[in-house]
Parts: sequence; structure tokens; C-alpha cells
Amino acid sequence: MASKKRKDKKGRILRSGESQRKDGKYEYKYEDTDGVRRSLYSWRLVTTDVLPQGKPSDLSLREKISNLNKDLAKGNNIRKSKMTLNEWIELYLDIKKFANSTHENYLFYYRKAIRNSELGKKQVGLIKKSDIKRFYAQQSQSGYADGTIQILHKIIRPSLELAVEDEIIGKNPANSCCSQYHDAKKRQAMTKQEQSLFFNEILKYVKQRDKFELIYMLIIELSCRVNELIGLTWNDIDMKKRVVNIDHGLVYRKKDGKMRFYITSGTSKNVKRRLPMTDSAYDCFRKLYENRLKHQSKVVIDGYSDFDFVSRAGTPLNPNSLNTRLNKAVEKYKKETGNDFPEISNHIFRHTGCTNMAEAEMDVNVMMHVMGHRDLKMIMQVYDSVNFDRIKRQMNKMNEVPASVLVGNSGD
Repeated sequence: MASKKRKDKKGRILRSGESQRKDGKYEYKYEDTDGVRRSLYSWRLVTTDVLPQGKPSDLSLREKISNLNKDLAKGNNIRKSKMTLNEWIELYLDIKKFANSTHENYLFYYRKAIRNSELGKKQVGLIKKSDIKRFYAQQSQSGYADGTIQILHKIIRPSLELAVEDEIIGKNPANSCCSQYHDAKKRQAMTKQEQSLFFNEILKYVKQRDKFELIYMLIIELSCRVNELIGLTWNDIDMKKRVVNIDHGLVYRKKDGKMRFYITSGTSKNVKRRLPMTDSAYDCFRKLYENRLKHQSKVVIDGYSDFDFVSRAGTPLNPNSLNTRLNKAVEKYKKETGNDFPEISNHIFRHTGCTNMAEAEMDVNVMMHVMGHRDLKMIMQVYDSVNFDRIKRQMNKMNEVPASVLVGNSGD
């Protein structure tokens, strides 16, 4: 005797695994790739069914079954495909090796912008490119700078890429979603005139001018990052051989829930390098060494002590306070003189040092070593600033070339 066909309340025959509950909701029971019994649910059996009033929009049960069968045919792990973007981000941040500062920075922005968002709570298998673009647009409209959105993208895209590598999703929906967000302002090195103006005039408005003049001069002369300079100890300086050893930086950021100083080393941004001092750099370190006993370094941070640059209390300098000091000095100069001066930051001095090396026609491979970069493209596109004065000086070199060489012999 044939078994009785199961039907829904409309009299339609239900397929194997399908059923309809008393409240009218449809259910499909199946076994996932891990052998675990699971269910799919929907208020509609097929796409043409009318959604009951007040129920959220959703795929029909048979649409869901079709998608499920495609995933099962590919051997995809259904359990993992139901993981949210938040869960994949947390997995990515757990297994990826980051510098401490980078990890803390990513964790901060994940918790601030992504974790409680609709996108963060969405299953990765349901995320579309338009969802991510809409999320970035919302962050932009809420006041986030393009650079911040780039950071969010650096968290989201590789997290979804991890799901691609695990064959949970076929392709990464985050690819190409951040192309329209880029820093509007390109950092420009100071011209020779601006450098002269800064050291001769603007520094007059900086307290403890002598010490900070050495700081800004050394960033230019060494073309180093400010965290590398304030992280230098006297063990890193060889005055006899006139050599500076750079292999770490010092930052002041939140770590383990607390703001504190800590050392960054062995990262892509603190490449180990041995730099001969220029005459100007040697003179700066000599003055610094002669005055080191006035304000001695009194702390040990991650095994490092005897720092070159310290406050009156004997603690290392905070790079954020250096930027604040710079901005205040520029504002005072502009207010009291009525003259203008470009926006400035600690990093502009590093750009300026690189551009000075380029103008001195230093070998680009040597520049790359001095800067601590592994990518020559970064130096040429970002740090090697080109302005009108520099173009004019280079074009004037054409005046030194005999006209006969440029034009050639008209008799040929």
C-alpha cells in the first residue's frame, strides 16, 4: 500500500524533508557536512506565495533548499557559512600575526564601527558587494575620514578572504569596494624655503626650543619615523663610529585596555638598519649627549632603557604631544605675523628628509635602506615630493647642456 503523501494547508504535496508547522511556517530538515541535523525555515513554500502580514521578507523554503544543495554539492561547510562577519573578523584577528600597535588599532575600529552594525551581524554567505558599499557610505556620511574607511576595509576584506580560502563563499564581496575612498590630501614635503622658515621663525613659538629643534632636525637627517627616533636609546648610538642603529620604535597607545608606552620591533615598519650620521646629525647627537644629565631617562620599557629623548620627568616623549606642539607653534606664528604656512605634522619631516635625499641625487636603493622600506614604489610615489621649485632647479640643468647636443648637427 503506497504511503500517504504529506501536504501543506493549501493541499500541496510536500517533498521529502519538508513539513509545515501549526503556525503555518515551513521547515526543511537536513544533515550538514559535519553530520549534524539542521533545519531551514520560511513563511513561504515557493516564491509565488504571499508573505503573511507582518512577517519579515525572506527567501521561500524551496529557494533556500536550492541554495543549500548547491553548497552541499560544492562540499562547502554549511555551519561555517552561517557564521557572521563578526565571527570571521574575530577569527582573522586571532590567527593573523600583527604588530601589537596594528592589532590594537584594528580591534579598536572593529569594536567601534563594525561589531554592532547590521553588516557585522550578517551571515557571510548572505553578504553582497552592495551591502559593503552601503556600509562604507554610511560611515563616510557619519563623518569618518577616507583613511578610517580604508582601515575598516583592511579589517573586512581579509576576513572575508579567509572565508573564501576555507571555501565557505565562492568570491570575496569586499573586493574593489573601497576604491573611491582615498586621502584627499597628499602629504607634501617642505620646500627649502619652508624648512628655513620653520627652523628660523616657527620654532621661536615652541617651548624648550633647543630640544625640539634637535628632534625635528634628526627626523629630516635620518628620514626616520618619529616613533623610531623617540625609541632610540644611547645603546643605539655609536658616537665614535658616527653610526645610528634603528630596529625598533616606541609608541603610546592602548594595549590590554590601558594606555601605555611599548616597544615595536621586528615589524615591517621598523626594519633593522645601520645608518651613518651626516655632519648635521652628528652635531645634533653631540648636543643631545652633552645635555643628557639634565633630564635623565628613568624608566625601562620592554627591556629598553636610557632613552635619548625624555621629558623633564625622565619619561619618553609622546609622539601625539609632538604633533600638538607643532600645530600650536604654527598657529601662533600665523596669528602674530599674519603669514601663512602649510599644514604640518611629525611625518612631514620624514617626507622632507626623503625628498632632500632625492634632490641630492642619492642612489634610490640607498634611499630605500635609509627609509626602511622594502618597496621602491612607496618612496617614488609618496615620499619623493615634486614641487615647482624643484622642477625649476632640475629644468635649469638643461641650460648646462650644449645646444649642439640637444639640436644636433643640422648639416647631417
